[in-house]
This record gives sequence, structure tokens and C-alpha cells, in this order.
Amino acid sequence: DRNTVEVTVLITAWNSSGTKAQATIDRITIQKRQVDKTIDMKTIIATAKKRTVVSAEQGFCINYTVKIPRSLSLKVYNEFGNLTVEEALGTVNLNNQHGNLKVGHMGPGSLQMAHGNLLAEQLTGKTRISTKHGNTTVKKADHLTMQVDFGNCLVRQVNYLSGMNKNGHMTIERVQQHLKWDIRFGNILVKRVDEDFQHLELDTQHGNTSVQIAGRPAFMLDSSVKNGRLTQGFNVQEETEVLTTRAKGAVHGGSDRKASVHVAFGNLLLQ
Repeated sequence: DRNTVEVTVLITAWNSSGTKAQATIDRITIQKRQVDKTIDMKTIIATAKKRTVVSAEQGFCINYTVKIPRSLSLKVYNEFGNLTVEEALGTVNLNNQHGNLKVGHMGPGSLQMAHGNLLAEQLTGKTRISTKHGNTTVKKADHLTMQVDFGNCLVRQVNYLSGMNKNGHMTIERVQQHLKWDIRFGNILVKRVDEDFQHLELDTQHGNTSVQIAGRPAFMLDSSVKNGRLTQGFNVQEETEVLTTRAKGAVHGGSDRKASVHVAFGNLLLQ
């Protein structure tokens, strides 16, 4: 929490000789710029005369260690490597490509990740997540908007969650207030929706859906399954026509809260 920013850059190169390794290091420049209270750092790599292939015999790596006050805003774009942020409670925007992204305790902002796995321990405030070609795990979040493509997703506890995933499975262990989710070509398992939830809306195509609502909440249910089986544990009317089964009505007397769950080409378990 000191009012200082400390940046350490470690550049390592290896080759068949020390001279060649040094030539690689000489091509790498760390550019630093400060405008008002914004510090910008950028890695610039000059083009080699001959193409360098990273291998056990030759290559290089660049590691940044950045220490800043927790309340500062942070923006990072990283390619080809892992990115770890232990704690940053200001506005945070992280973009990591071709490597894993790990976040400890983070303030409001955004996380983007492609071709790697994302692990977020605790997200405070409103956070937007976009991932492609990798698995996503969020342990605890306040207000989360997500887009997940070609990967599985696990959210352990969240107050507000909305978004979509394609070509992967979704598991949500606990939702407290709000859930709005679309899934295409994958299964979704919601282990617990709290009794005092405010909104529940799920749309699944080409996958199975399972939802467990805790306690005995009063709400209006609107659910349907097309080309699949509907199993529900509430005393509401069911109707079947052609390939679609619907279950809708007042649950435990009904209220102004609504639960809308629709599945096409898959099964639905709702209880």
C-alpha cells in the first residue's frame, strides 16, 4: 500500500554461445512512458536477421514483476506467457493470449483470455469476462458478465451472473440473486439457487440442464423442453404437444418473481 510503483524486468536468453544469447537480449527494449499519473510500459522486440525458433537450444523469455498500491488502476496486455495478479482493487483490465491467467482479489473491470485457462479467486464489483479455447474457474464474484467459447466454465459462488457459453459445459455451484444464461452445445448444472433469488432465466440448445432451487420460494415458473425429457418437482401443470413439453404456473402460491427455463434438443431436471 505504499505510494510507489516498482517494476522488475528479467530477460533471459539462451543459445549455442554467449555471444548469440547476448545478441538476442540486445534486440529487446523496454519502453517506459509516463503521462500525468499514468505509467505505460511496453516490450519492443526488434526483428532478427535470421528467424529465431524458441527451443531447448535457443530462445528467450521476458518476465515482469510489478508491485503497485492495491487501489491503483491496472491495465495489462500480454502475449505468449502466463499472467498472475495477486491483488488489485482499482479498475482492472487484463488481456492474456496464449497463456494462463490467474487473479487473486480483483476490483471492477474486465478479464480477457484466449488459448489458456483462467482462474479468479475473488472478483469485487462489476466484472466482465471473455474467454476462448480454455477453461474458466471463478471462485467468488459479486456481479459477473461472461462470454465463454470453446471451453468449460465453473462458477462456485456468485450474486449476479449473466452471459453465454458455446461448445462447453457450465457448472454453477451457488447463485444468490440473479442468473441469466444461454448455452449452446453443452450441459449446464446449477447446484443451488438461493431461496430469495430475484431472477432466473436459462436457455439451452443441444445439451442437458439441471437446476436445484433451495427452500420453498414462491415464484412463477415457465419451462419447456423440445426434443427431450422434462422432469420437474413442482406442482404445476404440464402440457405436451408434438415434440414439446411445457410446465408453467404458480409455485408455492406464486409471486412477482419469475423462473424461465427452456431447453431444445436436451433434457431438463428442475427441482
